[in-house]
Amino acid sequence: MNQTYSFTELIIVDDGSSDQTVDIVKKLIISNRSIRLIEKSEVSYNDSGKKIINAFYRGYSKLSKQWDVICKFDSDLIFPENYLEKLVLKFKKNNNIGIFGGILKIQKNNIWTIESVSNDDHVRGPIKAYSKDCYDSINGLKAVDGWDIVDEFLAMYYGFEVFVDKQLYVKHLRPTGAIPVKNNSYKKGSVFYFIGYDFVLALLACLKLSYTQKINFFAVYMGYIVPFVLLKEKYVNKQQSKFIRNHRWTKILKIFTKFNNK
Repeated sequence: MNQTYSFTELIIVDDGSSDQTVDIVKKLIISNRSIRLIEKSEVSYNDSGKKIINAFYRGYSKLSKQWDVICKFDSDLIFPENYLEKLVLKFKKNNNIGIFGGILKIQKNNIWTIESVSNDDHVRGPIKAYSKDCYDSINGLKAVDGWDIVDEFLAMYYGFEVFVDKQLYVKHLRPTGAIPVKNNSYKKGSVFYFIGYDFVLALLACLKLSYTQKINFFAVYMGYIVPFVLLKEKYVNKQQSKFIRNHRWTKILKIFTKFNNK
């Protein structure tokens, strides 16, 4: 409500909240008719990726106005007041941008520092924003683990740009991993299978993930191997899988070349 650019519609989904969120929102609605509350008539399916996107769709289904940009924001965030203004300006300046976001910071020893799992070319799940053309092209968000990786690969497959504003910081009050997720390492590894990684690419990705996020490598890699053996259906088709593999190998080769030149 304090943003320098006013939103058209704000839908807040209560997905089993145990604090005073609902009471606070009801008070805000009195002074702002553009805010709507979806109360806890149901709680989304209790699985990390599926739960998040099912909650999103509960809100999405209640949209009543036309839109050009849609945002999926978590509730544990503090935005700079010009966040929406910069977001809208970027979409207007570059019609090719399909997904936009800033950088998440967490508080350590009273200092706000960039979250370790952040990187320069990936818009984190809590702060996703999509152009309508991109959202429609990728056929919305998939209610699966790794949804916030799948959406970006599909966006690029359809010719859209994923843009991270490295100067636009958002405070993340609940760091990633603060809430334990059952079989989390296994699920993270399974995503590499479902988006079409080959054995070597999956091995490298699992090694990197286990190192950067301090999780069990074997659990991560088994997440890839098991659905491979069971021939599980992938999230993407053959052409999209090929695009994703080529994209990842190209980035790896660039990193290797850069390192080798040093």
